[in-house]
Amino acid sequence: MAQAGAMAFKMSTFETDEYRFPKIPDSEIIKSMNILRDVNLVVAFHSENDELILDYIEEYQRKNKVYPRAHAETRPPVTETSSTLKLLEFAYWTKAKLHIVHVSHPRTIELIDYFKSQGTNVTAETCFPYLLLNTNHLDEFGPLAKINPPLRESKDVEQMWQYLEEGKIDFVSSDHAPWKKEQKDKGRENIFLSQSGLPGVELLAPIMYDGTVAAQKMTPIQFAKVMARHPAETFQIKNKGKIKAGYDADFMIIDPHQTVKIDVKRFRSKSKFSPFNGRTLNGKITHTIVRGKVVFDGEEITVDPGYGQFVPGSAIESNVMS
Repeated sequence: MAQAGAMAFKMSTFETDEYRFPKIPDSEIIKSMNILRDVNLVVAFHSENDELILDYIEEYQRKNKVYPRAHAETRPPVTETSSTLKLLEFAYWTKAKLHIVHVSHPRTIELIDYFKSQGTNVTAETCFPYLLLNTNHLDEFGPLAKINPPLRESKDVEQMWQYLEEGKIDFVSSDHAPWKKEQKDKGRENIFLSQSGLPGVELLAPIMYDGTVAAQKMTPIQFAKVMARHPAETFQIKNKGKIKAGYDADFMIIDPHQTVKIDVKRFRSKSKFSPFNGRTLNGKITHTIVRGKVVFDGEEITVDPGYGQFVPGSAIESNVMS
């Protein structure tokens, strides 16, 4: 897969699905870290403690504690931090490039920061729901706000913002999970029956612009770094992430004087739901340009399917792969 151009590999310490997204045993994690270190690719992990979570869920189900907030209560911060700590220690000894995806809690960032100070090659991202929602929104929106790891307390959200502003969080992602609404609605009476995840790829840039630049929490340059430059650098994406000669002319143009209202009916994803539905955002994307060509005019896609090109990972040029 590395020879074919895979850019990175994502695995999990929690078994969401035995085929689609299985839990990877520790012995296989170590092996994969050694292999990916040798081909200079990132190994990314969904970091949650499988044993703790499954035990908590079994206990809650047995006691019929199936209300929306039970999702967060059965995935307390220790289920994220304990798993991350293991991965960090593995990366310390193997010298692998580790990336922790969708960090939800500031304690995780503190552990990552500590291991960075010891020379561990590790980066981290959070997702926009962890910055814009908290556990109270589980009560409000039910399964529509169910994601893994879960939403955290408001004080934790405030600390995550501080770490983002301080540069301790490398970038922000969407963790786009395009479930159909009926798959979420299964959890109306029992939160554990709902699928986890939100549609986010269409919301990521406008909702984060509204929450950062428009809210005067970041400059446009800082916004560009956490949304474009740092992801490109983390995953070694060639000719992406900078405005520089020789790089692809990829741009998003945002008019700060316009507003846009989130309307799930207009989502291009098959997922037509969002806890952010109806929210008015400051700033509107007026153009998206890929390789110098306008592909989105603010309302519609302006190129035919097939305009996109495969961008291979860095291992394809590595001497190790030859």
